[in-house]
Amino acid sequence: MTINPPLQEKKTIELDANFSTTRRVTMERPAIINDSSAKVQSHLFLPPNPERKGEGGSVPLVTIITVVFNGEKHLEQAIQSVISQSYNNVEYIIIDGGSTDSTIDIIRKYDDQIDYWLSEPDEGIYDAMNKGWKLSQGDYIYYLGSDDILLNIPSQSIQKASLNNTDIIHGNVIMDNGQLRISRYNPLIVFKNTLCPQGLFIKKNLLAQLPFNTKYKIYADFDLNQKIYKMSASSIKDKSTIAFFRLGGASSSYQDNSKLANCKQEYARVIYDNFGLCGLILSWIWGAVRGLVVRNNIHLHTDYKTLKKVLKDCE
Repeated sequence: MTINPPLQEKKTIELDANFSTTRRVTMERPAIINDSSAKVQSHLFLPPNPERKGEGGSVPLVTIITVVFNGEKHLEQAIQSVISQSYNNVEYIIIDGGSTDSTIDIIRKYDDQIDYWLSEPDEGIYDAMNKGWKLSQGDYIYYLGSDDILLNIPSQSIQKASLNNTDIIHGNVIMDNGQLRISRYNPLIVFKNTLCPQGLFIKKNLLAQLPFNTKYKIYADFDLNQKIYKMSASSIKDKSTIAFFRLGGASSSYQDNSKLANCKQEYARVIYDNFGLCGLILSWIWGAVRGLVVRNNIHLHTDYKTLKKVLKDCE
């Protein structure tokens, strides 16, 4: 039995040789090649067994990605919330969009505890988020906003998801207005973003299939979540509160009346692109019935003016 190829022959990436705590990562997972004539065959892991009562010895690698641009106000809190977690298999990546404030100085302060970071201009937040997962080595990907605080990595749910090859783990988020946002993975996602982006862990191979669509400048995360639902991705709901979320980011732009129309149009366009005319009309009816034609504190709804605008643009 041999392990092939040997580690020293693999293409390895040393993220930063200056720090002993930084991983040397490979682009390939280890593989065992057995001699077909051998009486005993070896395995990295035993095949699944429905009668197995437990399994241990390793935990899935979780990659946490923070995308930032001129985020000096809250970035250090975000970083500290990651490095203080008790979950012991985390890869941390920061993608900066070429900040001109003290963001880079803050990142350098924690250089020995960040697996990889870069600072360069990008084409917006979702372009940067795509860069992040492409650089990652983790089994599951989690995005922490530079204004937000990670409260909990749900270790038991992640290990269970890994064993069952589950696509997503989702949990709740507490907002800075004190409101608890409950994450739900159900048909209501046709009308609103019921999966909290700040409480969502996504299997990397799923992101490889469904990268963020950069044509959307505000709601590409909503688009991704709808696509996840459309493909009937498997999920685990964790009942814990995953993160503290500060309102005021790109997806909270609808709170600014001057930007509200554009936000509503993009939100409605996401629904149209994923669920067609039927989904868009149902979204409008649902919002009207609930008496939330304009907005509430959590999500937007399609009103008649937006409906006409989106349909005209799609002609």
